[in-house]
Amino acid sequence: MLNEVTPPRAYVVRIDLVHEMSRRCIAQTSTSLSDQFGISWNTWSKLRRGEPIRRSVALRLVKRVLAQQGQDADPLHYLSDSQAEGI
Repeated sequence: MLNEVTPPRAYVVRIDLVHEMSRRCIAQTSTSLSDQFGISWNTWSKLRRGEPIRRSVALRLVKRVLAQQGQDADPLHYLSDSQAEGI
């Protein structure tokens, strides 16, 4: 068996992207967050506190925010797994 690297189960989204989301946020309500970013209020709360969120949610969110900004950057550039160990 090869040494396979398992991707982290959770990521912390870079705070500068969270701040940008906050500036662009139409309203900080469950409905608005879901419509605009595809996330729940609980996920939004974790993002603002700098806590890790599930890998699939983090990747989808960053791709969506970058697309809204017209960017085609690598979403992993905006994620960190260093604080998400043990999840």
